[in-house]
Amino acid sequence: MAVTRAEVAKRAGVSPAVVSYVLNPGTRSVSAAARARVEEAIATLGYRPNLLAQSLRRSTSQTLGLLIPELHGPTVGDFTGAIEDLAYDLGYVLMIATTGYQPDREDRYLRSFVDRRVDGLIVVGHEPTALLREIANGGTAVILAGNVMPGTGISSVSPEGVISSAVAVDHLMSVHGHRRIGCITGPEESQVLSLRSDGWRLALEKAGLPVDPSLLQRCDIISQRSGFEATESLLALPEPPTALFFTTEAQALGGAAAVIRNGMRVGQDVGIVTFGGSVNVSNTLVNFTTVNAHLDDFAKVVMTRLLEKISRKNSGESHDSTPTDLLIGTSCGCTPERLPGS
Repeated sequence: MAVTRAEVAKRAGVSPAVVSYVLNPGTRSVSAAARARVEEAIATLGYRPNLLAQSLRRSTSQTLGLLIPELHGPTVGDFTGAIEDLAYDLGYVLMIATTGYQPDREDRYLRSFVDRRVDGLIVVGHEPTALLREIANGGTAVILAGNVMPGTGISSVSPEGVISSAVAVDHLMSVHGHRRIGCITGPEESQVLSLRSDGWRLALEKAGLPVDPSLLQRCDIISQRSGFEATESLLALPEPPTALFFTTEAQALGGAAAVIRNGMRVGQDVGIVTFGGSVNVSNTLVNFTTVNAHLDDFAKVVMTRLLEKISRKNSGESHDSTPTDLLIGTSCGCTPERLPGS
């Protein structure tokens, strides 16, 4: 049976109110002797405060919810780690849930987060459902990370996607001479990924090249498997692309495996550029040329906007676009001698 605050007070020879003052620093001064007796009683009895009850009284739970599509993607993995570190430093406990791209699962976790009275929610890579809009409009602080949906009443933070993607594709053309470049991306409903594929299209149009619809592969699920299968489809075309732009790093990992599986070399035979800049991808066998989203800095902006929502300093809808740059590797065809710092 759980130890009560009254039992702690009885053992320490103080009132339950004094136990509360010790557990909540700053509410009332307590003598050093009384504090020592309370702390000894807590340790001896193994008392644990009812955090949910405290949150009901204080209107804060010091917890945040992070909803992500999956745990194993390189970009989302780095972002999750950065958010967790920030939450810890700020005194928050971070609860993480994965949706597996399943709307029913997403709604179940959203309800669970609200039932646990989280102070704020970060939702990664998802379109805002009716339930999420209802939660945001009901007063819970919500930030979309990596997606932009103006007019929903939900604020967002996302790395700039169109120009940076165009720069990456232009690198394949202007530096390596590619003229037939495929694009592998996610579902059309994902606005942030559509912006990146728009960058692919923009680069081709600026170079005066036709935009061949057969070179655009949209996948329902973002994963290494979907990247592998989409790459296999493009390489099987009568006139296959000589280079590929992936709008996500998870798909780029699968795509590189497909290139190798088909007996070709990444960089020399098929140029690859991608979007993300995660540490997990930079440590793989393929040295990817990638649009660097600076995930640590991106996470800091997400957390800043969420805290503004929690403190009611910014109650309106806002959409931040964070800076990116092109990080040159060898997957595009650049040799180690041409890399920065060589």
